[in-house]
Amino acid sequence: MTLTRPRRRGAALAAALLSTALLLTACSGNDAPEGTIDNSPAAGNDAFPVTVTTTYGETTLYEKPERIVALGMSNLDILTSLGVTPVAFADDGYTVNGGSPDFSNAPWVDGKVSADLWDVGLADGEVNAEAIAAYDPDLLIVGTRDAEDGNMYETLSEIAPVYVSPSASEWQKDTTEIGQLTGKSTEAEEQIAAVEKAYEDAQSSLPGLQGRTYNIGALDAGEIWIEGPWTFLSDLGLVPADNQPAEDIQNMSMENVDQLQADVMVLVAYDDATTDTFKSDPRVASLPSSENGTLIYLPANFLGAAHRAGPLNRLWVKDQMVSYLEKTPLNQEGN
Repeated sequence: MTLTRPRRRGAALAAALLSTALLLTACSGNDAPEGTIDNSPAAGNDAFPVTVTTTYGETTLYEKPERIVALGMSNLDILTSLGVTPVAFADDGYTVNGGSPDFSNAPWVDGKVSADLWDVGLADGEVNAEAIAAYDPDLLIVGTRDAEDGNMYETLSEIAPVYVSPSASEWQKDTTEIGQLTGKSTEAEEQIAAVEKAYEDAQSSLPGLQGRTYNIGALDAGEIWIEGPWTFLSDLGLVPADNQPAEDIQNMSMENVDQLQADVMVLVAYDDATTDTFKSDPRVASLPSSENGTLIYLPANFLGAAHRAGPLNRLWVKDQMVSYLEKTPLNQEGN
């Protein structure tokens, strides 16, 4: 499977599709499987109605949702961590063979959810409002890119209440708000606390890297994308280098590779050829991270992992990063 860089999805669906989606909403039956939400007293006592405010306005639910459709691996991650199973799901970044679902490159959810959920469909990356409406959902949880497609937010809002999740770097906020909307506020707090503690505990495995500077990003056809939203190294006790952006993604050409002076550098490439091209530049060998033995090349599946975040994902990323970093010479010096 080839992972592609997260991109803005295609143009908005035509007005005719909106009409079809609304018709399906009105006429759909109960053929689709029910989602799973524990409604027992032990599941929490969140009161409804509940209102959550996003950049697209307020999302109000008057009762606990039973038929959730989720778009995006991060949203599936969060729902799964809260013990909630949607009736359907899609993420075009994790498909093979023209659309068949593939969890092999999302090991944090592999085995925890059924591929049968992958039934909404994203034709060429575009949101399929017809398929969504057919599930007669009472809550849609979608990513920002899905909502940005022209009038897609308005189209989906005619089907069911829509919650638009923030960026991956705001996964705690996302988890908290999805917890509120699903009556799982307590579970959301517990998941966030567990992840934060796991990262704090992991710092003891990286004594030689505490306070060390880092750059982290992706290699792509002669360019280096320095990824500001990837903050998990900070959570492990490292410090962003001066040229590591705080939030945005900074595009750096290879002619400026000698500006990457961080103590630790972590890079992920789309393929081995891209990595080999980067390594062949003679300046790479003289970078501090090369000399420290802390220039780390991650496999391609990490690219999708880094761009999608939730409690399960963050724990998997933590384990991966520690496994690479703890055996570096610079870290061993701190033992």
